[in-house]
Amino acid sequence: MKTKISIIAFLLFIIGCSQEDSINEILIDGDRITAAFNLGAVESFASSFSEELKLLSLRSEDVSYDGFARKWCFIYRSGEIPNDYYFHTTSTGIAMDSTSTSAIFGITYISHQWINSNEALSIAEINGGTDFRMKNPDYIIEASLSEPLVPNSVTFWYITYYSKSDRTKSIMLTINANSGEIIYP
Repeated sequence: MKTKISIIAFLLFIIGCSQEDSINEILIDGDRITAAFNLGAVESFASSFSEELKLLSLRSEDVSYDGFARKWCFIYRSGEIPNDYYFHTTSTGIAMDSTSTSAIFGITYISHQWINSNEALSIAEINGGTDFRMKNPDYIIEASLSEPLVPNSVTFWYITYYSKSDRTKSIMLTINANSGEIIYP
């Protein structure tokens, strides 16, 4: 009888753990997070400003080679609202940064599922990123996710490695954010 009660208690404990909790444990490393960390909370926070807001783009200007960053910027837009809304997320919270009437052109709402930044950087590392970092120890990595405004397009990760001392030394990789396929170079 004690064994049955222990098994039932254990199963209730497992059922009580939400999927988001277990995912977030993987997507956070100290004060560094992946792009998808708190995605649901960012979506909720953005919709508190307007139910019409949709994700347009996200980026970080200082990503580590494992796909984690201290801050990610999410840009939301609504067709009815001419402003872009900028939200920042960190390991400790989400904040609305600003709005801008200077619209970003050439991209549309992200309409597809996408691989997380840690997976995208893993692909970038295998396809030239590691070599670039070894040759340029003063590197910085920028990552952005968006969907081009062209028919039948998909969402892409754009991963750029730069040398801090010589910005002409760089490599940019474009990765299909749905399949993980390298598109460019």
